[in-house]
This record gives sequence, structure tokens and C-alpha cells, in this order.
Amino acid sequence: MKVEAARELAVQAHYGHLDRYGRPYIDHPLRVAQHRSLQGDEMLIAAGLLHDTVEQGRASWQQVRDAGADAELLALLDALTRRASECEADYLLRVTRHPQAVRLKRVDLLDKLSPPYTQGLSAGQIEVLHAAVVRRLATILEVLLCRC
Repeated sequence: MKVEAARELAVQAHYGHLDRYGRPYIDHPLRVAQHRSLQGDEMLIAAGLLHDTVEQGRASWQQVRDAGADAELLALLDALTRRASECEADYLLRVTRHPQAVRLKRVDLLDKLSPPYTQGLSAGQIEVLHAAVVRRLATILEVLLCRC
């Protein structure tokens, strides 16, 4: 899938969508896709753009396929998409089964600790956000270390 097609779909899927803090949701996937650790890998950049389009946005899996996502990208996005009835632990366990999903989830979570994401938030909001991110990263690390 071409990065530009992924960007167009992400922008369309998140059009008018605000995050829990009242900011344009699309800013988060755009930052994730621009992370330096993903540069040079078009599939990971496309996945960074699309990682929330089905779960949080208004795109369907069919729209992602129609935009040009191949089986490899769809499998990665599926690993990153939490199901409606899925608890967080099961979701993170599923993420750890896909090496590229772990890589992208790390970037996703680290963006939520970055100044562009936390700008304008109260100290209390940042504290709650940091605790959630640390808990998720610790869960992923624990699962990966248990496999060694």
C-alpha cells in the first residue's frame, strides 16, 4: 500500500474526530507514522497512519483493503486493533505475537508520552496517561521476556 493512500484513508477515517482531550485525532497517527524508527519502511509507515482507523476511526476493513492494503499489512493492522469485547491483557498478548506490531505499538505508546501529545494537559491528566502507558509497556515486556 502506498503511504499516500494510507494517509488519505486515515485523514478520511478520522475527519472531525477528536481525541479524549478535544484535539484532532489524526494528529496522533500522523506523528506515529513520522517517528524516526519507522522511516524507510513503507509498510510500517502505512500501518502507523492506519493503526487506529478501524478501532477508533470510521474505516471498515473492506475500505482498508480497497485502499490497497495487502495481506501482510492487514495482518499487522489486525494485530494492532483491539476488538470490542477484548480485555486489555488479551489484546496486548495478541500484539506480542506479531514482531512488527510490537515495534509499532511501542511507537504508538511512546507518542502518548511526547510533548506534542501531552501539551495542554493538566498534571493530573499526564500522570494518569503516563501510568497507563507504563502499564501497557510493562505488560508487553513481561510477555516477551517470558517467551525467552
